[in-house]
Amino acid sequence: MDVKKATTSLCGGLGAEPPLGDRNCKSNFLANKNKPFLHLVIIGNTNHGKTTLVAAITKVATEHYQLRKAISYAQINNPQKERCWGYDVYISYAEYETPNRQYLLMDFPSNIDFIKYTASHSALWDGAVLVISASQGVEKQTREQIQLISQLVPKIVVFVNEYVQFDKFDDVMEQILKEEINELLGEYGYSDSPIIFGSALQALENPKSEQGNKILQLLESIDTFIETPQHYLEKPFLMPIEFVYPVENDSNCVLACGRVNQGVLKVKAPVSLVGLGLNKEVIVKDIIMYGKSFDKAYSGDTPSLVLQNVTLADVKAGQVLAKPNTITAHSKFSAYVYWLSKEECELVRSYYSGYKLDFYFSVLDIAGTLILIDDYKTTSGEHMKIYAELVTPVIMSIGSRVTILNNKKRVGLGFVTEVLD
Repeated sequence: MDVKKATTSLCGGLGAEPPLGDRNCKSNFLANKNKPFLHLVIIGNTNHGKTTLVAAITKVATEHYQLRKAISYAQINNPQKERCWGYDVYISYAEYETPNRQYLLMDFPSNIDFIKYTASHSALWDGAVLVISASQGVEKQTREQIQLISQLVPKIVVFVNEYVQFDKFDDVMEQILKEEINELLGEYGYSDSPIIFGSALQALENPKSEQGNKILQLLESIDTFIETPQHYLEKPFLMPIEFVYPVENDSNCVLACGRVNQGVLKVKAPVSLVGLGLNKEVIVKDIIMYGKSFDKAYSGDTPSLVLQNVTLADVKAGQVLAKPNTITAHSKFSAYVYWLSKEECELVRSYYSGYKLDFYFSVLDIAGTLILIDDYKTTSGEHMKIYAELVTPVIMSIGSRVTILNNKKRVGLGFVTEVLD
């Protein structure tokens, strides 16, 4: 098996071939580390114009900035099938660039593709663009998607599409729609999100028109409102493993895919494989991104690493690769948790000390025991401090996000406040 080609079909967007419009060369952001690179997701109800907006963004960015080639609607509307933790998911990728930043847009053709990817994948987006049809407004699917990414995406920019195509809209209707959108976003902790009204289709047809300027306004809002992620190149290397695959005809090598959280990794460097009962030093034989070998991987990159002198039985999703002697796994911790309310959760009940639950960290869930002070019980809609002990040590630190599950249903959200072992 050609390992470089395999990363495309096995790891999906992680180490996959370049996005549409840039397939014959190394992605530009890999060559330009001086310009920030951000991952964005396009969300919104089906048929509200998400794919048209992506095409319009690349077209307007090309016309105004002359930094990348535009991507056609037909290309974006022909998504790749990827395998994410046993699920087939269809995703379209598109890159665009402004004078200040580089972006990778992810567009899902259906709501179920978005849900499967978000639920089964370590979705690490720096921001989101929410598309809402002016004629249809906020729908149930819109609310579900915002709730799903509320723990994953720090900022959202809104584009109200098809606005100019309806004569019935005036300043009063625009204000009502703004209030409805702001109320929805406020329920999930988003405030002051820019809201741009326009027509993606008209901008795509004429990028230098008034509607093209609306898309340009959207790009400027994304540049200024969505914060540049901190990549922490100076910190020790750390990468959670999201996918693991064998290397055919080489039982001593394993392909590990993930996103580098911090630091820089050099090829041939030793790293520690830590978590789920293992702490073992391995060698990085190759670093593969976009079907090519690289001598380094930087914080923010999504490489596929060929690990040498290790077997498939040793490497599991949920483990971490790190600079040797810089990290340890833990099984006991305290956390500050919000227990979901009746409106937010299908499974509402109280939990007592000693109850067995699943605790989801980054890319895996681990069974554990809930420990409450003075045998106190939980209440839906309540914030509280808890203690927990996992059956297997995992990598965590103060501030690590944790989702609590019962019968595979999300019942609590929180973050680690202390590691206790």
